[in-house]
Amino acid sequence: MTARSISPVHLRLWAAAGLAGAVTAGVLAAPAAAAAPAAAAPAAPTGPTAPATPMPSTAGLRADYPCDQYLAAYRGQTVRSTWTFHIDAQGRPDWARAGILSAGRSPRSACETTVGNMGGKGYDGGHLIASSLKGVSKRINLVPLRHSVNIGIYKMFENGAKKCLKVPGMQVTNYSALARYPAGPSVIPDSVTVSMLPRKRGTANTQITLDIPNKDLSPQKVAALKRALNAGLAANKCGTVS
Repeated sequence: MTARSISPVHLRLWAAAGLAGAVTAGVLAAPAAAAAPAAAAPAAPTGPTAPATPMPSTAGLRADYPCDQYLAAYRGQTVRSTWTFHIDAQGRPDWARAGILSAGRSPRSACETTVGNMGGKGYDGGHLIASSLKGVSKRINLVPLRHSVNIGIYKMFENGAKKCLKVPGMQVTNYSALARYPAGPSVIPDSVTVSMLPRKRGTANTQITLDIPNKDLSPQKVAALKRALNAGLAANKCGTVS
């Protein structure tokens, strides 16, 4: 409807009826087009969330990595070489993860000796994920581990994962190793937390986690860690390790 002229008589009648606000200078304004429905307000942001499976950065996709004390070119990056690894802000490998673990031998390398020497006497170049579980012998997967830990309780945990993998129909998921470093630039972790979740359809499965100090452990501490490991393995019907 377009605006049209209004007679003085109609103006007086509409003013008396309280419609004067619709009239300006003797002209009835065209009715405004119906307002479009207000757009729904966007949902309030909930903040960033971590992806379910860490994605490798493009820069980290390569076949080889240097065996340096600090991986300066990969600081703060997530990289891949069979499994997924993260390099902290100082250039040290601080976690490794296999979403669905599988067994298989990865080639060994001289980098193991190099990384062991970074720790000094009594240290091995220890794999965050074992070479027998397809863990690469590259700096991204190697940290200085006490020899007694590397061939002791750490190896028992890896053997436990392999026992679970041999159970028909069972998968080992969310296998991870988290290296915790002291304040400062040290490349020797204070401890490594290892974890896995065996899964088999139709059974109730539980996560198995060990927090392993990176030092020579007392027999009592080793026994306590072994009991915790075997309790988790037995609960998941994977057997036990000795």
